[in-house]
Amino acid sequence: MGVLLKNAGVIMARRLDERRLTWSDLDDMQMLDLFHAAFLEAAPEAYPHRDAAGLEEATNTMFAVAAMELVATTDGPDTIN
Repeated sequence: MGVLLKNAGVIMARRLDERRLTWSDLDDMQMLDLFHAAFLEAAPEAYPHRDAAGLEEATNTMFAVAAMELVATTDGPDTIN
């Protein structure tokens, strides 16, 4: 997991640099989307022994749950709590 997180961090930094953005330019959902995309890109290299389709499905499920929790706990007009 450490290799995956490290590689995802590198990918995220590269994408921000390519777009000439900083972390503070992103809202919470944009940050989660960036992390999700980087995680998907980095996961196959970190877990080559795992089925790629299963890995992608598990990653998408994990980030869907995170997105729902983010929406549910973020202050604003759409807050569920």
